[in-house]
Amino acid sequence: MKMFFTIALLSLSLTLFYFSEEKVMNSFKNYDELVQSGIIDKGWLPPYLPRSATNIEEEHYVDTNIVYATFDFHPDDILNDSDCKIKETLEFVTTYSCEYRGSNLKITMFNTGHADLFSQPK
Repeated sequence: MKMFFTIALLSLSLTLFYFSEEKVMNSFKNYDELVQSGIIDKGWLPPYLPRSATNIEEEHYVDTNIVYATFDFHPDDILNDSDCKIKETLEFVTTYSCEYRGSNLKITMFNTGHADLFSQPK
């Protein structure tokens, strides 16, 4: 019985290890702090976020290259990059579709000055 329990525990541990992903979370006060961190150079976030971005929260999964981020921005400071196209504009929100370093990005910018970003490999 003890041997069965040991094998079951070992199997569970290996399964959890196999399916776990390394998640890294970062917070930045503003765009300048984001740039200084080197996270843009590493390719986790694009350089064309609004320069007015503050309260930036980012998490990425090293194994899958999936990235989630949220930030606040000045509503007049919109994305202006040739790699981004307006996908949809509604009364209170604009959604952009972008490409960056082999990934597809969806950036949703609300006229309240809040934005969400989702990125995944093509």
